[in-house]
Amino acid sequence: MSVNSSMKGIFVEQMTKEVRKYNQLVSHDKRIIVKDKARPLSFEWNFVEKGYDNLDLYKHTYNLLIEQCAKNNWLINESSKDFSVRLKRIKDELQLYKGLNLFPVLRMLIYIINILRNNKVIWGVGRGSSVASYILYLIGVHDIDSVEYNLDIHEFI
Repeated sequence: MSVNSSMKGIFVEQMTKEVRKYNQLVSHDKRIIVKDKARPLSFEWNFVEKGYDNLDLYKHTYNLLIEQCAKNNWLINESSKDFSVRLKRIKDELQLYKGLNLFPVLRMLIYIINILRNNKVIWGVGRGSSVASYILYLIGVHDIDSVEYNLDIHEFI
């Protein structure tokens, strides 16, 4: 049996006799049937305002970092430890999110958070492994600064 592993899941490249037999045995539980084709993730939301669907996440999160630096009176230059560590964290996390095809999800979260803020809706401060993401902190999903607490992004992703 030939198995192909990608960022979108694990699937077999061809249906063999063994795979068909396995599928017959587990046919009562559709969640664990082996498939021979991977369907790419689709993030097409028709209700999102224009501009969010192609938002530059690098620029957006960089601007959020600048705002955070100003709020905390940190020096905004490459030699500042607070700034450079956080800038590297943004680049590293965005690379992970991009590799997992999660940019559309981040754009959707930014859209939802903006709606919540504009309507003065209160949401939680954060829970679970998501607090390990500095990007999610910057866009406002939670209130835990993962850089300050030295949380590893791999605890989340």
